[in-house]
Amino acid sequence: MCRKRLLQHMMGLALVLPLLLACGILQPTSTPIPPTITPTPIPPTATPTPVPTYGHIVGRIIGADTGNPLADLQIILCLLPSEIEAEEYACTLQAAPMARSNSSGAFEFLEVPDGSYVLMYGDPDELVSTVDEWEDIEVTTGRPCTNSISGNTYVCQIPESAFWEEGGVYIAGTTRLTVGDDGTVEWWGLLEGIARSNRLGITIMVEDRLLAPVVQVQSGTATEIEWNVYGR
Repeated sequence: MCRKRLLQHMMGLALVLPLLLACGILQPTSTPIPPTITPTPIPPTATPTPVPTYGHIVGRIIGADTGNPLADLQIILCLLPSEIEAEEYACTLQAAPMARSNSSGAFEFLEVPDGSYVLMYGDPDELVSTVDEWEDIEVTTGRPCTNSISGNTYVCQIPESAFWEEGGVYIAGTTRLTVGDDGTVEWWGLLEGIARSNRLGITIMVEDRLLAPVVQVQSGTATEIEWNVYGR
């Protein structure tokens, strides 16, 4: 008897449930959907900006002939390449930093980037150019030549350039060589002493056929130099 009533109730529910759902009275139970988790973006790693390394140059310029300090000269840096060919290397004139010698011949360069530099100078009475005009100009002592008799290599025939004008350079010395029965042929080149560019008015010094003096600048250090200039 009980089983019969239970079956009757179940059949009744089976008939009523669709009606309740259709009328919106009874809502089906849905499985909840978990919320979507948005991942937190990872910021890109910042590339550190390289920090320039600087040193200082502290010096004094003196006339080699008189021993007197040389005042009011524009001291100029000329950057050497990292690899140098002894007979052919050139340096590049720098517009900054700049320095000027005082009454005692002292001068100082602050915040000089690491590297090797040749010191040059400009006398106010001789300079015929400005900083902007000489920036990034290359300076060389000339191309090498070979003495056909001795086989020795030396500097000769300075090529015309933005720094040198052929035939108008103040040369400290020349060399002559005799080639067999062909007579004497003069080759001019920078050997020892000073030379002044007639295009810019900048004076350079040469020792043993190479630009001089050379100073090494290292980060956080002060390079000291006493510069004795020929011919003054």
